Amino acid sequence: MRKILGIIALCLLFAACKDDDERTLINFTDSSAELADSGIDLGCDATTEVLKFTCPPNLTPVATVESVVGEPDWLKAELQLTKPGVGEVTITAEGNTGNERSATVVVSAGKESVGIEVRQAAYDGITVDRTVFNIGRDGGKITVRCRSNEELKKPNIYFYDHENHYYQWAVRTDFRSLGDGDYEIEIAVEKNDGFGRLASMLLENGSKSARVTLIQSPKLFGDTETVKMPDEGVSSTSSWAIRQSRWRGYAQYPPDKASCY
Repeated sequence: MRKILGIIALCLLFAACKDDDERTLINFTDSSAELADSGIDLGCDATTEVLKFTCPPNLTPVATVESVVGEPDWLKAELQLTKPGVGEVTITAEGNTGNERSATVVVSAGKESVGIEVRQAAYDGITVDRTVFNIGRDGGKITVRCRSNEELKKPNIYFYDHENHYYQWAVRTDFRSLGDGDYEIEIAVEKNDGFGRLASMLLENGSKSARVTLIQSPKLFGDTETVKMPDEGVSSTSSWAIRQSRWRGYAQYPPDKASCY
């Protein structure tokens, strides 16, 4: 009987030793423990979180990013040991310009792994597929595609004062919601028989805004005209460069005064 009890005790001792060897004991400390358990919720802006942990000093822990939803590289995790058995995981998220996304940061040491879910909120502003439209002198229709988490207002188009008057040369002909926060705006642009010109369309959803710039080429961009000098009868050429540099300057630095339609 004693022999049987001794064998049982020895088996229990070996089992306990085996469990101790396999258990790596990754423990997140302080407030990091709560975040590791519940997951990390981030806003849409770029941000960084640091989680502190301990593990057996004879092990070398690593951190990886897995189960990524969204762009593949929006989340990074870097692990650093401050001393044997004590370390930090720095979790860095890029700014989000799209939908809500998530990923799992996995911290591993030995045979043990701990997964931390990271969730990032969708962008709360307005994203536009193109912010500048360069339009030929013949005009035509252009389509602006954008996304907004809040209901988008019908946008206005602002025309800048190039000729000491405001002329409505581009008109919003259609504004439609495609669902799920996606919108399309159609703009009809007239043919340009004069100098280059600039307009700006303001998109607003109540709390955020974005701007789209429309630049239309002139009728005679870079062409020359012949001028006859009456005193000597010699032909000379003068270019439109000065006038065109003026409207290009407006495109880079729009004037404060503008007319809205």
